[in-house]
Amino acid sequence: MAGTKKDSIGKMVLVLTVTCVIAGICLSFTYTQTKDAIANAELAATLKSVRKVLPAFDGEPAEKKITVEGRERTFYIGHKDGAIVGVATTSSALGYGGTISILVGMDMKGSITGIELLQHKETPGLGTKAGDIEFLAQFNGAMLKDARDEIKVKKDDGDIDSITAATITSRAIAAAATDALRLFIEHKDEVL
Repeated sequence: MAGTKKDSIGKMVLVLTVTCVIAGICLSFTYTQTKDAIANAELAATLKSVRKVLPAFDGEPAEKKITVEGRERTFYIGHKDGAIVGVATTSSALGYGGTISILVGMDMKGSITGIELLQHKETPGLGTKAGDIEFLAQFNGAMLKDARDEIKVKKDDGDIDSITAATITSRAIAAAATDALRLFIEHKDEVL
């Protein structure tokens, strides 16, 4: 009887091992078959967002990566008739429900030309209004006087109307936009 239990446990271990190996092989195969398609879809979505936040530009934007404070940042540079018309980069800040990521477009004067909400986990019906065109359009034309300046909501003596009942979300987007502008101001020579 004792031998039967050992044989039974041994068979279960063998079956589980074989199952795990087969599942691992299937997952590996699926990953290798889909990773390029996923990367291409992510790039297409990013380029679509870049077109929304920058002034009209020719062809595809140039991509420039720089390292700032140990973190690699990507800038998308739009050219029209050989001249740079704008630069876009991602930025993020902590909102009410977690990290909010945005793409910020800027012209060569350091003025915001557009913002696209990329990712958030804000409260449905309240913080999700951060993606509304009317809210994001308020940032167009905003710029910093210097690297210490910041974009603020009206409750903090700024110019941006916050979303009703979602001030934390509004402040987070303002902070992320400020971060992108500062980054461009401080590293303009590296970016261009």
